[in-house]
Amino acid sequence: MKKYNIAFTGVFDIENYGDHLFPLIFREKMKKKGIDCELFLFSPIGDVQQGYQQNYEVYPLYKLQELHDRYHFDAVIVGGGGILHYASGKQLLDKNSTEFVDYKVFETWVIPSLFAYNNKVKLIWNLPGGFHEFDYFYKPLTRCLCTTVDYMSVRDQYTKDILTSCNIPADKIYTCLDSAFIMKILFKKEDLMSIKNKIIQSDSYVIYHANIHLPENEIPELVENLYKLKCEGHDIVLLPIAYTHNDQAILNRINEYSINTYGEDGAFTVLGENLNMMDIMSLLACCKLYIGVSFHGAVTALSFSNSAIGYDYMHNGKTKDLFKTLNIPQYYITNSHELEKTIQSIKTEGCHVELDQKIVNINHHFDNMCHILEEDYKEKDRNQFYLEFSQAIFEINNFYEKCKNYDDITDQLSHLDQLARATHIQLENLKYEHQQLQDKYLETVNQLEQTTAQLQKIQNTVLYKGYRKVKRVFKNK
Repeated sequence: MKKYNIAFTGVFDIENYGDHLFPLIFREKMKKKGIDCELFLFSPIGDVQQGYQQNYEVYPLYKLQELHDRYHFDAVIVGGGGILHYASGKQLLDKNSTEFVDYKVFETWVIPSLFAYNNKVKLIWNLPGGFHEFDYFYKPLTRCLCTTVDYMSVRDQYTKDILTSCNIPADKIYTCLDSAFIMKILFKKEDLMSIKNKIIQSDSYVIYHANIHLPENEIPELVENLYKLKCEGHDIVLLPIAYTHNDQAILNRINEYSINTYGEDGAFTVLGENLNMMDIMSLLACCKLYIGVSFHGAVTALSFSNSAIGYDYMHNGKTKDLFKTLNIPQYYITNSHELEKTIQSIKTEGCHVELDQKIVNINHHFDNMCHILEEDYKEKDRNQFYLEFSQAIFEINNFYEKCKNYDDITDQLSHLDQLARATHIQLENLKYEHQQLQDKYLETVNQLEQTTAQLQKIQNTVLYKGYRKVKRVFKNK
């Protein structure tokens, strides 16, 4: 049986539970299918051991060519997560870091496209997601990069719409739920229960997760609801999931607030940042209820038929779409004011999610990937690649030229603004003069009416009538 060497790209050099699920799920699924493969993990920074005690080497993406020359990759798999954009950001590389570095997330899918084209290596997308529609000048570049993809799959309709807006044919894009939803098939609940029992022994516990972006004013009402659940007999477990997002600090803060408010009875179970992937999965798989901001925290709980509330104070579109897709939008909330009624609702109505057909779709997705792995490499339309690449440069250059004229445009806008202000002042002065003339006109009309009335009175007097008769007499003489 052939052994496949696969370059697997994603955010694996940062300790974030969700991103590390992709290679874990892929390895386990390939084992189930009897396919022998070795994954070589690549990330924007790399040169580290994979986090959560997994100990796989993570290589920097710029070494993709070097490692290919050594191991001859059969395919590159773009591993998943919200990576389909051209953005970068500041990131702490590990929980002990104090310095933020530029983290070029876009490399996880852009570099594989160029590498696959140059080396005639199969390129497979493993359900990545997008955040927003590409700006017009990026659309030709996106089309260009997508011409090198042998199998294109995305995790939701929103991402598919982003790609079709770039004129990528809809029938080339396979859509299904995040691949982590099949973990219930890959990992036995009893095995996970054994792992969980080594961490906590409780049979009835609620997991809460937050990151440092939780607003301070959310904490009082949050703690009140968690304490109520504790009083009902549930242990409250505060679980850090993303170690480089400083989850531990905010969870400690929540626990301290609860103790200060309710005394020692308010103490929750705060777990440390020493858990591995299976530890975290087991805790989520065996909980009674998950409440938190983590997308994959909710995915893990729901995939094992547990209840989940997406407490998304960060307003992540992917989490909102997830709960909508699963037909439980009522359990997606964005602030602590909604928490009490949502907990009550989930206790009375339950959290029933139908996953059977969705799992069939995910299995079909893995079948598609395996089919690409097993078939021969298909030549790409290089003419199309060149045309799209040229158009991308053209559009970006046009945008740059417009940006170069920014100062001139700003000066013109400033001049127009000054002119508009002067015109506004003149208009206000004219309005004032017009009002004065209007008042004068009304005053004159009023005086005329008064004079007319007085004249009418005079004309109706006996003296005036006598005067008219005398006047006529003298006039006739």
